[in-house]
Amino acid sequence: MLVPFYSSRRERIVEPTISEVKEYLRIEGDDDDLTLSLLMEAAKESLSKSGVAVTTGALYKLAVILHVAMHYENRNPNDKLDGYNDVFNHIIPKLKEGF
Repeated sequence: MLVPFYSSRRERIVEPTISEVKEYLRIEGDDDDLTLSLLMEAAKESLSKSGVAVTTGALYKLAVILHVAMHYENRNPNDKLDGYNDVFNHIIPKLKEGF
């Protein structure tokens, strides 16, 4: 379920909720909420440092969810993250362009 809200300038801002992230990851219960919240904030910070604005819509939301999934499901630093990184790195330029 998309949960849009609006800034004072009436721009649509779409950020994933923790419930949406948990649904994507098929997580039940609240045990990992703190970890997921941290990963969501880190994803937004990473996107921001990559030059991506928050007000870019559903693609931004997907990028945050994928970033969380990448780090939540692959906690071993030796794991290969090539598939996630390819998708994530493909989304960032589109977000910068306002695609």
